[in-house]
Amino acid sequence: MAKKTNFLKRFEAWATDLKRNLFLRARLRLTLFYTGLIIIVLIIFSLSLYISFLRNIKNDIEKDFPNPRQERLIVHRSTSRLAELILLIDGG
Repeated sequence: MAKKTNFLKRFEAWATDLKRNLFLRARLRLTLFYTGLIIIVLIIFSLSLYISFLRNIKNDIEKDFPNPRQERLIVHRSTSRLAELILLIDGG
């Protein structure tokens, strides 16, 4: 219980300081802005990478497998694995 009240007191002091300190507020806004920007760039990059690999996989497999059922199965497995890898790399 004492730790909780200690934390709340520190948080209250930080929030009060945030209202008064212009530089702290600007630093927080810039940090949030750049974090959001990095997240957006990462999402766009991941989606473009996924779409590019998906097209390449489909084009390569269409040439190798005349059986459409087998082709769909392999494409599905490959795209699922690719999505898992991209999410793993992105930290999601």
